[in-house]
Amino acid sequence: MQERHILVKELLSLYIDDMVDPKAKDIIEEHLQECDECKAELMSLRDDKDFSISFDTEEINEDTTKQSEVAFIKRVSKYRKKIILYTTTFLLSFTIGSWYLSKERTDEKWQAEQNKANQELVNLDSELVSLSPPQEQIMKNSGLDLQLKTKQISTSETIFSYTYQWSNPNIDFVQEDIYWPNNLIAMDLTNNTVLTHKENKSNFGNSLLEETWTLSGIEKNTEFIGVELPNLAVFYKTADISYPLLQGKDTVINEEITVNNVRFLIEKAVITDSQINVYYRQLDEIPKVGLYDLSFNILDENGKSWSKEPMIDFQDDVERTFTIPIYKDMKGPLTLNLKHAVLVIPGMHYKFMIS
Repeated sequence: MQERHILVKELLSLYIDDMVDPKAKDIIEEHLQECDECKAELMSLRDDKDFSISFDTEEINEDTTKQSEVAFIKRVSKYRKKIILYTTTFLLSFTIGSWYLSKERTDEKWQAEQNKANQELVNLDSELVSLSPPQEQIMKNSGLDLQLKTKQISTSETIFSYTYQWSNPNIDFVQEDIYWPNNLIAMDLTNNTVLTHKENKSNFGNSLLEETWTLSGIEKNTEFIGVELPNLAVFYKTADISYPLLQGKDTVINEEITVNNVRFLIEKAVITDSQINVYYRQLDEIPKVGLYDLSFNILDENGKSWSKEPMIDFQDDVERTFTIPIYKDMKGPLTLNLKHAVLVIPGMHYKFMIS
């Protein structure tokens, strides 16, 4: 009732000018029959109007002129307030509508970009899977044990937690985020949507890596969830192997080495104006032993070590190149050190039914 009273009071100025639609007019007149306050307000507005327009121009004097001007100003002021109110309401509605539309378009664009990035990752993973032995076999041969600890799926959020453990003394450490994009992919297989990442926590322990992924919730009608874990990099220790680098020309190495029973040929290193390139080959076939990449660091004359681990140059060509930039503070002469042989294991795949 109070809301109708306020609305009618605001519309009275338009009502006396017959500027409301018939339905609004009926509501106003019905309200006026039972509201003395609005009835008095209407009479006051009519008096102002009659006074401001119903006079004989021949009888105008200074006082009546001033009074009519005051009445006119009051009336214009009321209309001005209403115009401002209606304009503000319209602009606010337009702004809110535009914001929602923009947000919806932004969300759609983000989802499309997320799907594209995930598809690129899936394609990369598919290539790695096709090259490598089955994940279970590689995991077993590497000495790693994967345990799924937590699987919490709900409409509010989704949580996956798992651990990698190892007892092989030749493993220095393991890590998932070795290149971009490299993350857990969770798909709502019922609605064909990607669950949004909220948070990822990594916990490193003694011969242990624990990963916890928090994602958005599922839909109420979701029946199946598909999950692909990130690819995993296993960093194997190597023997202390160093090569002094020649400035201005190629450093020919041509040395065969073995790490974790896998053979490599380090061919040469080349210093350019902006980077150092190390050329090598994996001699054992990827389908038999898995995909390995070599990682090096550079030692300068001050004993400072320059490295980009845990990032690696993910490559599966026969001839591969490890590249490290030449930094401003890197002082020569430089020495190349073999750091790790990195086994890249394709991410495990799981399918969960929502009960």
